[in-house]
Amino acid sequence: MCSGILILLFAAVFLISGSAKIDIKPQKKEINFSLKISASDKYSSVDTTFNKIPGQLFNIEEVATQTFQATGQREVAQKAKGAITVYNEYGTTPQTLIATTRFESPEGFIFRTLKTIVVPGTKVENGKIIPGSISVEIIADKPGPSYNISPSKFTIPAFKEKGDTDRYGKFYGQSSEPMKGGVSGMAKVITDSDYTNAISALTAAVKTAVAESLQTQTSGLKIINASAVTMKNPDSNARIDEATDSFIMTVSGFIKTIGFKQEDLNKILKQYAEKDSNITVVPDKLDVSFDKITLTDNNFLDFTVSVKGNGYAQINIQKILSDILGNNTAQIKNYFQNAKEITSAKVLLSPFWIKKIPKNKEKIRLNLIYD
Repeated sequence: MCSGILILLFAAVFLISGSAKIDIKPQKKEINFSLKISASDKYSSVDTTFNKIPGQLFNIEEVATQTFQATGQREVAQKAKGAITVYNEYGTTPQTLIATTRFESPEGFIFRTLKTIVVPGTKVENGKIIPGSISVEIIADKPGPSYNISPSKFTIPAFKEKGDTDRYGKFYGQSSEPMKGGVSGMAKVITDSDYTNAISALTAAVKTAVAESLQTQTSGLKIINASAVTMKNPDSNARIDEATDSFIMTVSGFIKTIGFKQEDLNKILKQYAEKDSNITVVPDKLDVSFDKITLTDNNFLDFTVSVKGNGYAQINIQKILSDILGNNTAQIKNYFQNAKEITSAKVLLSPFWIKKIPKNKEKIRLNLIYD
């Protein structure tokens, strides 16, 4: 008698603990559409009616500077040049010095200004007379290395020649760097390739730096125009065909854009695709591309998003669970074969001798498989 009771209890445990695992693959439905989207830091939330998503404005600029070697060589007659600061200790009245005004070094080397300047007059600060001053570029009167002189004080010969000794003594120039570039004979020169290669190398460096800064600053936000870096005009301390052993090139670039959350965009895509179409959208299963990307003057990022891929028939899980409770294997097979919205279903009953779906929903695990 006891033995019989144990057997019945043992069987009851397994009957009660029987379970079903059902993997369902919904029917695929093709998706192909395009939407115009606007992202801005002026939006506070997602607007699925007007396709607006909140974003964050980023304005990033990077600069790259490097010294490059000149590879060309030719016969050169080139004048030295540099910069001086011109001082006015004469009086409060500004003094105009026309382009090509001569400045003379203590050794007698003549340099000329490249443009007309107006030297400000003196002023008084805290009871002390402060001379007026202005910087100007000068170039040697003749080519050759002898004009590559050290920092010097320069006088203005024209005042002396006119007998204006006061102005001659109180207007002067002062350089803080040597004059450079004076050459006569065979010399290294900058070629077109030198210049172009320098710009290309630094442009690539700037774009890489901008991309890295974007990645660091955006904290996982979606950036759809990371390659749209605007490059500024390069700056070099020497020109093509100029005689020099090396030259310094500086290149800068910047990007101004809006970053946004991918899930915010997904809300709009999902809402649009599922509206009135009785399908379920899985964003990870879609091929999404961006076009016509424009950042307006008011910092709105407008773009078109194109979506292709598959959606899936909507599955009413609760209805399926209710329909199949207690069904045997034949009934289950017939049920899923007649379900138009389902491509396939895999049913696993456990333990292996269980032949029916449990009548308790909690014993049924139903999974939707999107492939």
